Amino acid sequence: MSAPVTEQKSETIAMTAPVSETALLNSAQIVAFVMPEEYTLATLPTPNDKRIEIVEVPAHTSAVLRYAGYNKAEKVAKMKARLLEYLKRDSVVAVGAPRGAGYNPPWTPPFMMRNEVLVHTSK
Repeated sequence: MSAPVTEQKSETIAMTAPVSETALLNSAQIVAFVMPEEYTLATLPTPNDKRIEIVEVPAHTSAVLRYAGYNKAEKVAKMKARLLEYLKRDSVVAVGAPRGAGYNPPWTPPFMMRNEVLVHTSK
């Protein structure tokens, strides 16, 4: 037995949307969840996994392309390319790489699924 023994109340937060994913060069991924607005950095529950980081994302402007259906890798890649084509056509500068965002659980019928690809843009 070690001392001191500390205790913290556990809290569950309902699933939030969107859930975004960013692929990294080493085949790893970053998965991000948007926390409910009633929480602050100080009031969010502490993650029980050291790999989880809670960070505040500053206000920014993004371009977004919405689509329906399953988020298969080929479709996400196609939508990211299409978003970048639209930005180039409209002379909008993308900042960073596009990422995918999903809003629905996997049992949602494909025609009702809301998905997006988004990228930060310069103002």
